Amino acid sequence: MPNGPLDDLLPSPDEIMFMREDLVAIRALTGQSEAAATVCGLGMAWWGSTLALASLGFILRYLGLLPASLPISLIQATLGFCGSLASLYFNARHLTSTAWQSQAVRVSWIYGGASIFLFNLGCAFTHINNMMLINGFLCLTFGIMTGVLGLLRRREWLSIPATGWLATGFAEFFLSDLILRQAVLGLASACFMATPGFVMMFGKKIAR
Repeated sequence: MPNGPLDDLLPSPDEIMFMREDLVAIRALTGQSEAAATVCGLGMAWWGSTLALASLGFILRYLGLLPASLPISLIQATLGFCGSLASLYFNARHLTSTAWQSQAVRVSWIYGGASIFLFNLGCAFTHINNMMLINGFLCLTFGIMTGVLGLLRRREWLSIPATGWLATGFAEFFLSDLILRQAVLGLASACFMATPGFVMMFGKKIAR
């Protein structure tokens, strides 16, 4: 059968087969990236929700509606850290890639959460109740984590909540009213951590 003038420009059957394999590999990597982003969003939503509820607990304690001896900071740090570890454990199959981004996401959650937990544990054991210092540390730490996670997961828009965390951490040092300080922290947790987390978890599904 004679060759047409465009036959040399068309891919051969072997080339088509290799192209199909490449497309399958690309789809697999894309799916894994989306799944990893969902896991990352779950961790952010969990931490944000936990911190927002802890802020509400502090306000209720200041108003005398909760026991003054209730260790809210330690409970919040424990729930947040254990929840993020559980998320990584039960979704380990989505973060099994050897790509350095996936490994860095795992390390960020583990060491970032451990830093917050140990900081609050140290404050509890030494009876440090300086909420100005504690809140500032939490905000600045979450700001760093959010910015790093946004870079690793290629979510550039996370630089906005990361900047919001840093601004909130700085503002916490100048808020003298106890209830206002906790209200600002709770609002920041909902806006800069919980909401972006839920967006990463359900954004693709809503768009579909």
